[in-house]
Amino acid sequence: GLVYLFHEGIVPLGSYTVEVIDETCDAALEASYSASLDFVSPRWGDTLTDLGMNPPGPPDGAVNIVDALGVIGRFGSHEGSIHKARADLEPGCIDLTINITDVLAALNGFQGVGYPYEPTAGDPCESTCLIPLQ
Repeated sequence: GLVYLFHEGIVPLGSYTVEVIDETCDAALEASYSASLDFVSPRWGDTLTDLGMNPPGPPDGAVNIVDALGVIGRFGSHEGSIHKARADLEPGCIDLTINITDVLAALNGFQGVGYPYEPTAGDPCESTCLIPLQ
């Protein structure tokens, strides 16, 4: 099924490999892990394909006003809007709260403003945010 990956260490256009392990499995055994999945995260501000799709399609590699309108739709909690994980562009520590600063960040992405946050390093299972998600 569809899975949303988000963490302050995931940055736009970053390349990642994900493997899944059940919490009851032995992390030391290679056989405990799923096959790896490689992905590249979307460009800064790229939130969807088309507002006319329901649900909206995934990022399409282009940052345009449609992406900002997608965040505005989520801010307004419109039915059929994009997922919070895609609309939450601000702050660097994801809080899954969509507000006007997320809309402004989407507009900045549309205007070509670069990603404003420093990527974090370290254990991807831990958060460097002051208030990590539970």
